[in-house]
Amino acid sequence: MSNIRFDKETNVLSIWSELLQKAITDIEKKTGVKDDEIEWIIFDEKDYLKCNFLKKNMPSFIYQNNYKYGFCYVNKKQIWISTSAIMTSSFTDFNRKLSMAPIRQNKKEILLVNVILDELAHIVTKENHGNKEYDSKLERYHKAYYGQNCFEINSLLEV
Repeated sequence: MSNIRFDKETNVLSIWSELLQKAITDIEKKTGVKDDEIEWIIFDEKDYLKCNFLKKNMPSFIYQNNYKYGFCYVNKKQIWISTSAIMTSSFTDFNRKLSMAPIRQNKKEILLVNVILDELAHIVTKENHGNKEYDSKLERYHKAYYGQNCFEINSLLEV
């Protein structure tokens, strides 16, 4: 079981931790990456940005459609995943979320998985986008998860 908690400033549903755990478990099975030392924090990105808008040393978010989906603190081994990332995963309706349908529906990009893989690559390599070690690690994670014939890594980084 992963070390998952909720950001204290956020009012979140417990189903979100279950969905995040399911995604983490699925990723661990397919990539072999373990999260034993990682603390996962679920946050509501809208609340978080309101509270932290002017704070310095704010890490970069993964952006798509003007939402902020995740970031990490490498030295603390913390990965922050937004409720938006969880809710915009490959699930299409709340009933499927409750039934805990498989995370991976097809070979297309799964936002929640991509956010997790990206943050894990940062934690493991302690590097950022554009660094050869980081890019190579992220590409290996994607190939392990999606298969050897997965789409170009550059398209994944455009989230």
